[in-house]
Amino acid sequence: MAHSFDICIDESGDQGFSFGDNQSSHWFVVAGVVGLASRTPEMTVAVQRAKVQAGWVMKKALHFKDVLSEHREPVVECFTKDPSLFRAIVIMVHKPSLEDPEIFNERNRLYFYFTKYLLERASWLCRDSRERRIKEHGDGSARVVFSSMDEISHDRLRQYFSELRAEPTTIEWGIIKPDLFITRKPSEHAGLQIVDSVASGFYCGDHPKEHKRSPRWCEMWKPMLYSYKSRHRGYGLKIFPPAAEKQIAQGTLSAWANLHYPM
Repeated sequence: MAHSFDICIDESGDQGFSFGDNQSSHWFVVAGVVGLASRTPEMTVAVQRAKVQAGWVMKKALHFKDVLSEHREPVVECFTKDPSLFRAIVIMVHKPSLEDPEIFNERNRLYFYFTKYLLERASWLCRDSRERRIKEHGDGSARVVFSSMDEISHDRLRQYFSELRAEPTTIEWGIIKPDLFITRKPSEHAGLQIVDSVASGFYCGDHPKEHKRSPRWCEMWKPMLYSYKSRHRGYGLKIFPPAAEKQIAQGTLSAWANLHYPM
């Protein structure tokens, strides 16, 4: 029996820690879009509509960072039109607030470490869904579709998360199965083009360049974010580390977070 869900994953920002003008970003964002695999054709239609709104070449994969500012709102509107199509999960890491950044010196360690938290939440979402109970569209498991990265191979992804099964996590391993991990180019799965817009949109909430900074996209994605008992923070939106959450509570960082996603 085939899998029920597709979890598409992409990131925004870089993994470096050399802060300063035109150097490493302060924020690293990993995002996921979770939807029924059977509804991928509907996601494809939404992407096609977004490309029309953006004046985009239909054959090219949509990349939110390259969409003109005046076209960004219509693009996001295309993806949020049907709240039942998918759910989004966003992990935001404020790198300057990490207490021990040296533990992330190993190549792609930051990406792997925080993708773990994304998959935890994605697995909870699938576990608690109606589809998981009735298995109308598959066996209740999820295929994880990573956006292709030159520096990370498919084998390395599968190895890392296979090894993670021996460590304490709250990932539902009956749903998340490393043998169902695949990598694809964004042009090969509509969900990867949608999640690119999610990750980039939240990155723009605190973009290092003032003329590109806008919390509007963070607000617009709210209807699509995973929530539990109407709570988004900690579920559809998780901010790391606790020191960053403290700054947000004090009003010295990311004012949009408390405004649109209160604790």
